[in-house]
Formats: sequence, C-alpha cells, structure tokens
Amino acid sequence: MASEPSPSKIEAIYQLRDAVEAKARAEAVLEHDASPGARDALLAAQLEVEAKTQDAIEVCHECGHEKTAGHAHAPTGDAHVPANNVIQVNFRPRAEGA
Repeated sequence: MASEPSPSKIEAIYQLRDAVEAKARAEAVLEHDASPGARDALLAAQLEVEAKTQDAIEVCHECGHEKTAGHAHAPTGDAHVPANNVIQVNFRPRAEGA
C-alpha cells in the first residue's frame, strides 16, 4: 500500500480547518440526536481533528515533508530540498571587548 504524500503546510492547515468544520457539524447533530451513531460520528470527527492537527504540526513549512531529527535544508538546486533562504540573526548583545 502506497503512503499518501505529505501535504504542504498550507494544505495541512486547510485540511485541519475542514476537519474542525466536520467536528462542529457532528456536535450540532449530537445536540438533536443523542444516538450511538451520532456519538460515534463525533468521536470519529474528534480523532480526525487530532490527526490533522498532528499533521499540520509535523509538516515542514519549506518542503512539505515530515520533520525528523535529521531534517535539514541545504542550499542546493534540488526542487525537493529548497535553497536555504533564511538569514540567521543573533539578537544577543555582544560581550564587551569582543
């Protein structure tokens, strides 16, 4: 079974938004219908929100791949790994005499 490709950061956030909307609809249904099916639907929607939240947290904002311990971006021309266009700034004051 092939794994689903990782979404971009923006796609992950939109998927999370869709999951939250589905959960809100399930909550509204549960207010009028306290059946086991409605409770199961709400639980499934809650689990989907949690999964999409985790996806949105884990996806890299630069390349869309899951962040791992060794995840880094190198200044290469590879489309899969974007050039490192982030400027590192040290805001700590310099020590006197340095």
